[in-house]
Amino acid sequence: MASRIPSVSASLPSSESSVPRCKYDVFLSFRGEDTRDGFISHLYHELHTVAGIKTFKDDQGLEIGMRIRPNLFTAIKESRYAIVVLSPNYASSTWCLDELTHIFRCMEDQNRILPLFYHVVPSDVRNQRGSFQEALTKHEEKSTQEQVKEWRVALTRVADLSGWDTKNFHSERELVKGIVKAVSNKLQGGPRIIEIESATSIGPFGSNNGGKHFDDGIYSTVRQLVLHYDKHSINYIQNEYDRDGISHWSDKHGDPFLDGKKTTVTLDYPDEYLTSIHGCYEKLWCMPTQITSLTFQSNKATYGPFGRKLDRTDFSIQEPGSKIVGFHGRSSSVTGLRAIGAHLKPL
Repeated sequence: MASRIPSVSASLPSSESSVPRCKYDVFLSFRGEDTRDGFISHLYHELHTVAGIKTFKDDQGLEIGMRIRPNLFTAIKESRYAIVVLSPNYASSTWCLDELTHIFRCMEDQNRILPLFYHVVPSDVRNQRGSFQEALTKHEEKSTQEQVKEWRVALTRVADLSGWDTKNFHSERELVKGIVKAVSNKLQGGPRIIEIESATSIGPFGSNNGGKHFDDGIYSTVRQLVLHYDKHSINYIQNEYDRDGISHWSDKHGDPFLDGKKTTVTLDYPDEYLTSIHGCYEKLWCMPTQITSLTFQSNKATYGPFGRKLDRTDFSIQEPGSKIVGFHGRSSSVTGLRAIGAHLKPL
């Protein structure tokens, strides 16, 4: 990891530092000629496709005909985190340097910038030595002093953050796994937003590790909920969905053999539909993190809370003008419901 030093006295504007409503979990900033077809391709696949982390990569996130620069800056503002891949030729691109400057304007105050020192020495980035000095010297011939000063400040600051360093990993595969795990942990308990079949996926909230991932898929609506819970947590949840008038039952997500109380919530289908979920999760003694309470809100009524409502980590799953059409999360046949999220469609 890069060591920490005091920030330089020069500063970048911070008027855009408020956290926006996020469209992406991660924005990737990288020098294409260094990494696009190799490392970045692998990292993007593992983040976006395998781990389900909504990731912006310029050749994937921009539609044909869109203006590139303003839309890249918009994507930065709409991202929760930025992974900055500082490769040997990163500073040779004014595009990358402008990107980095904009990332600091949007994200610095929230500790959302995650640097990767990709076959470069962090101190060379911090002090602009080697290829970074060569690149900035060339930029001084064509760019204003103010521009170059901003770029130098941004490079110094990004090197002052803790991040990943290729020299600390035996292989790029190990590095990618480490990045995906770290990002997943950061996203644990926070909303992750993924567009799937015109639906929005939010969550899951709770534990991002252990147990088994489940995803019921996307249906027309929810008809029934079956919950099993005790004084400590939610043991399992099972859902009945409707798709074009046909009933579909999910598996029991959790442990159906634990002692407790079973409750069935039957909605007034087709006039009633779920609009939100509220709950909390916590780590119970030596047990893993579990969902301890769930409350369901429909357009007609409130159901719950089921389980034990504590002043621990609360969460809400809702989208204005939408209804819940599917559930996903993590569960264990030993410890019950570990995490929960939902798919939502516009009404």
